[in-house]
Amino acid sequence: MRPTPAGFRTAGETPGTAGEVAGCLDGTVHLAYARASAADPPVVAAGFSPETALSRARARARALGLLREARGPHAAPGGNARTLRLSDFAPRSAAEPRSAAEPRPDSGPHAAGAAVPQVAGRGLLTGAAYRLPGEVVWLRDHGGPVGPTAIGVVDDHAPAGVADVLAHDAVVRWRAASRRPPLRITPYLGGLLPPGVAEAAAGLGLSVSAYALPAGEFRAVLVRVGGAATTTAAACGHALGAAVREAFLRALAGGVRPGRDAGDPGAPGGLAVWRHEDGDLKDSDLKDGDPLDLERVAVDAHPGIVDEAAGPVPSGWAGVAHRRFGHEPILVQAGEAREAVKVVCPGAACYRRERQGIGVPCPVL
Repeated sequence: MRPTPAGFRTAGETPGTAGEVAGCLDGTVHLAYARASAADPPVVAAGFSPETALSRARARARALGLLREARGPHAAPGGNARTLRLSDFAPRSAAEPRSAAEPRPDSGPHAAGAAVPQVAGRGLLTGAAYRLPGEVVWLRDHGGPVGPTAIGVVDDHAPAGVADVLAHDAVVRWRAASRRPPLRITPYLGGLLPPGVAEAAAGLGLSVSAYALPAGEFRAVLVRVGGAATTTAAACGHALGAAVREAFLRALAGGVRPGRDAGDPGAPGGLAVWRHEDGDLKDSDLKDGDPLDLERVAVDAHPGIVDEAAGPVPSGWAGVAHRRFGHEPILVQAGEAREAVKVVCPGAACYRRERQGIGVPCPVL
């Protein structure tokens, strides 16, 4: 996918700097480039204004850079801080068999008897102090039951990080257990995206499709942007339009990340954006009814869905997460200025490594 006719011009190797913002889709969308350091992969973010795109690219690059550093997140506090374990993030059903080769939830390179790396966190509802296992915060693989993930990385503000976790949790749970088909909302994209965006994408030969998933008190969507490659991204919102706009921006930015082999800094372990080149995914790879084949299993949404909100949410995203997961979301800060870099949600379904036997790639796994 090449939504912009020109490449990015870097602004030097100063950490945290960004390249020039590039307009794409006839200027209706903007893309910005940023690096945390000369050694870090570049980050691309999209926005409907150049200022938004540049701000998000810089913030995300900075957060990802700090999360890769062993000493980035602050050390765990003393005193009365509550300690959370890996099992709080990767719970196991009693009915689910354990492989003999699979590590126990609190085992691995930092098992009992070893020094367990911990970082500090702060509850977004109570302000309480927490000790968190470093494995759910850092973007480095530790070989345990949780995989490194950039889900919840703050590239705008902390509530947006909570919404990111909620969106991916909704997709993971839907794909794992739901028998409810996704709702095809592609025909309504003209009214859900800003004026001119859908038309500009079509004029440049890009296909855009969108699907709403069951998610309770918020709207969760998957948006696919297809061209020379296809990217799929998830997002949620209190209203359908907000979710569609965010997922569209994420999918568009995912399609212009440099090089398939360079590694996507926004998706360690393939958790944030799924990408394949045309022809990589064949019909023979899909089982009948596999929810990955969104278009095949989707049903048409009724027109009224465009105007429906999920309902008032007076407590914001943190309150939604608390009701959904049974625990408040926790903010992790890093750097000398104690910058917000990541939100983690104990109980969310997006931390566990994918179970063996799922051979088909998932849009967000």
